[in-house]
Amino acid sequence: MFSMFNKKTRIFIGLTTFDLETLNVSVPMIGKLGRNFTLVIHNDNPEKKLTKRTIRKLGWHGPLYIINTDKNFGEWAARLTILDFIKSKNFKPNWITFLDDGDVLLDANIPTVADENFAIIQNATTLKNNFADFFRINRTWVSGTEYGTTGAHFDIRGTWVRAKVLFEYADFIRPLLPRINEIAKELKYRLNVGEILWNGLNIFVREKYPFMSAIYMNKTNYIVIHFGRYVTKYKQRIATDNVRKAFNKDAHEVFTKLFQDAVTENIVAPKQ
Repeated sequence: MFSMFNKKTRIFIGLTTFDLETLNVSVPMIGKLGRNFTLVIHNDNPEKKLTKRTIRKLGWHGPLYIINTDKNFGEWAARLTILDFIKSKNFKPNWITFLDDGDVLLDANIPTVADENFAIIQNATTLKNNFADFFRINRTWVSGTEYGTTGAHFDIRGTWVRAKVLFEYADFIRPLLPRINEIAKELKYRLNVGEILWNGLNIFVREKYPFMSAIYMNKTNYIVIHFGRYVTKYKQRIATDNVRKAFNKDAHEVFTKLFQDAVTENIVAPKQ
């Protein structure tokens, strides 16, 4: 069992970034959450080096590691690289979540949950119409907000996942990366990688750990920033509102088949 007040609970936040200026949104808010977690940033922009001094100036003064790269990995591989880094350092974390550079994490506490709960789903608020709403962000949003659209967040971002399960899921995803990248290149718009990764995680867990399940807590801990002025992200076009629903549905179906085929072909490691 894990308690939100247990000092032995080791939690990590993996932040992926390409447009470094958007760290001005995510990092200052992280700095207000205390220092009971470790922040690992993967800078996927080889043309710009990110330094600890920059992050400190933005307000984060807790444990920090930065991965600068000499090539563009892409969102999928960037998240796997963060997991590989955490594992290689033998940090032995209990829980891990991810954060996009232009989004906001409101809470970094781990509630007490059963051992068979592999993930903790909470709510997210999406802001996409009024930039002024961003300046209204505060800790009271944990209980809900009158701004934006709030609902359960079925996404790897902002969802706490047990590190052991996440490390094994990374091993499952890794051999699929060439095909994943092929599919992504064929698509007209940028994928919501967080949602696709969450879908794949559930398929993986159902196969390897059928006794485990995610638990939902009706609390808002994540804010997705989707203002209309952002036309691209990670050099990819963002689907407009009129096509986003259909595009996401089609992409979801394609990747669901990929993950399910991988399970059928026994790419998932044998059950322990």
